[in-house]
Amino acid sequence: MQEFLGWILALGATVIWAFTPVLYRRSGEHFSVWGTGAVRCIGYLATAGFYLAMTEGARALLAPPSGEQLFAIIAGGVVWLVVGDAFFFAALNRLGVAVTSAVTSAYPLLAVPVSCLFLGESFHLSLLFAAALIGGGLYLVAPREDGTEALRNRTGMFFAFAAMVCWLAGLVSCKVSANVLPVAEIEWWRALGVAGVSWLVFLLREGRFGAGCAAPSGLRGAPASVVLWTVAAGALSLTVGNLLFTGSLTAISAVVATNIVSIRPFLSALFGALLLRERLTPRLLGGIGLVVSGVAAMSF
Repeated sequence: MQEFLGWILALGATVIWAFTPVLYRRSGEHFSVWGTGAVRCIGYLATAGFYLAMTEGARALLAPPSGEQLFAIIAGGVVWLVVGDAFFFAALNRLGVAVTSAVTSAYPLLAVPVSCLFLGESFHLSLLFAAALIGGGLYLVAPREDGTEALRNRTGMFFAFAAMVCWLAGLVSCKVSANVLPVAEIEWWRALGVAGVSWLVFLLREGRFGAGCAAPSGLRGAPASVVLWTVAAGALSLTVGNLLFTGSLTAISAVVATNIVSIRPFLSALFGALLLRERLTPRLLGGIGLVVSGVAAMSF
């Protein structure tokens, strides 16, 4: 029964992480990259604070860790969820949900060697085979349009790879912090730092503090439904998804949980086709299949 619960939790996280790019893609039609990042933090901050208050009491909201730990949490969160996700949103706007999800799901291609070099994890020759599968998948999913669209696609691929690099740096920082602090506390203080920096950047670039702007241009006139689904996307992807995945690790192994999550690109492609009318070609599906196979093999 406990193992079954672990599967359900991991699958829930997978569905959430596969679906929220659709919401972010829709947000990109009304908000800038920085506007999307700022608005979603409303949901992130609210749910992270609620979870900490429920698990450790309201006083925990005002009890920060040591200065060094707090700096590490916030700095890692900013690199991961402000800079990295800004690249991710920019890639979504250029490549669409299916391609962006497939490319960014290949982050183990970078994470494994970094873990071996800096976190002391072991290296196996099978990782080379897994890397070859991922590399082949990335080759297949890469768009091949000509003309001005080609430049847009190349820029989108660059943004997707840049997002992976930032996510990797943030994940390494998160892993270090998780060794000394409870997950609920890490999420809350990370949420505060990410929300503060996201709104500051948004206001400086597009709000009343920016040149020639009288109000946050990305929010004025936006439909209420757009604001609500962006807030919901932040709550789901940044708090609920993370907590579900973390909870799954208490019931099933990290290998099994990672393999469940590796199907996310397929689900994202399906959601993109159903809700955004993105095209699913045999080449794209084959590339996603290779990426998923490589990630699954690498997790072993």
